[in-house]
Amino acid sequence: MDRPAYLWRPDGLPADARIRADAISRPWVAGTVESDTAPTATIARWNLQTGAVDTLDPQGSLSVKINGRGWITWTTDYATKAWLLADGKTVELPLPGGDYRYTVSSVNADGTLIGGSAIPGDRQEIVPLSWCAADLMRT
Repeated sequence: MDRPAYLWRPDGLPADARIRADAISRPWVAGTVESDTAPTATIARWNLQTGAVDTLDPQGSLSVKINGRGWITWTTDYATKAWLLADGKTVELPLPGGDYRYTVSSVNADGTLIGGSAIPGDRQEIVPLSWCAADLMRT
């Protein structure tokens, strides 16, 4: 069974924060930080070698993934938008639209390919999606 790990740390985060780790690759961990004072979780990534913590998006998330280069993907707005942060640039992933909820399930090691899916409102058929990160980074 796939269950998230929870981590409580004193460095750089509020004392009431709960940290959830959703993905790990090499020195990078991606997940969310929850606070008793905030309405939704904030997307975050940690570099375990340097101790650096980046908070990225306060919109909440259903899927957070990361690769060994620190490239992170996530969904927001009740899974109607998806994002990529790579080499300091944040890009919204193009989505087909319609009555779907989206998940991002992977970003490969060199960052060239991102995989995900679109789940229709009636949940009858899940549609696989993929993006070429190099194309996204050129825009």
